[in-house]
Amino acid sequence: PRASEGPAVEVYRHLGIQDDASFPADVRQAVKRQLEAKLHRYRGRDGYDQIIIHVAVPDLREEPYLSAGVDAALAALSVAYQNVFLEFVRSSVARLRFQPICRAVATESAAEHMPGITVECILTAFEALGEADRRKLIDA
Repeated sequence: PRASEGPAVEVYRHLGIQDDASFPADVRQAVKRQLEAKLHRYRGRDGYDQIIIHVAVPDLREEPYLSAGVDAALAALSVAYQNVFLEFVRSSVARLRFQPICRAVATESAAEHMPGITVECILTAFEALGEADRRKLIDA
């Protein structure tokens, strides 16, 4: 968490793990490559569980995304969202709230397109789920 950037920093600060050198063992074991996700329960400072789905976000400023263009970014981000959705539906958690998955984009022009790309990725990820999984997401 200590080396994190972007919106995740505030989440980790809320959890009190912003200075930790590494994530919990179960997260490290499950998330070894980009796009993989893992749900973890943290004990919040207020005494309540704080449930987070960690996802290894692709850096769209690097290869293969940089040269492959928007299609590669769409495919990767769709897989990341699908993995988040699967972690959620496999859990006993009743509600899912999430922020857009994106670490960084290569240009300002690309950043302008991210809201539309995000919607497309979420829809693609949702459609790739089975009917029962889609129903749990709808009901959340």
